[in-house]
Amino acid sequence: MLEAIFSSEYFLISLKILLATLFGAAIGYDREKYGKPAGIKTHAMVCLGSCIVMVIGSLTASSTGYADPNRLAAQVVSGVGFLCGGVIIVTIKNEIRGLTTAAGLWLAACMGLCIGSSFTWVCVPAGLCYYFITHILARLERSSFKNLQEKKKQKKTTVIEDDEEIMS
Repeated sequence: MLEAIFSSEYFLISLKILLATLFGAAIGYDREKYGKPAGIKTHAMVCLGSCIVMVIGSLTASSTGYADPNRLAAQVVSGVGFLCGGVIIVTIKNEIRGLTTAAGLWLAACMGLCIGSSFTWVCVPAGLCYYFITHILARLERSSFKNLQEKKKQKKTTVIEDDEEIMS
């Protein structure tokens, strides 16, 4: 029993599970820091779950010789797509909310699949790209489109004022 626990395969699988949890938690921490709906636990579980699915697919393929882990990965992607659909909402003001959170969950699932498939090295540049997108590009987006957003608000205000004049 102890030999199995300390075997290199068991150690590598445990390391994959730990890394998947940490990568998912890192994305979730960043989202939770800004008060977004899906945070540390959700992202960590999505990344961990997809890693486990990929590890099981790889183990099944190596032990039986005929399993296809790619089919399991495809099911993770579609299942996470369903989960992400529940995060995206349209507000009363006709604004779409939750797209970045959904994309983060999808990224966490993909990172879990990478780790489960022994492509852990893919997660480091992916994590750096995530940070670049959610911090640097988001700041650039806010500053670049600030004038456009103000014009939209002015236009909405003008339309409301015009409607009030018509009604009176």
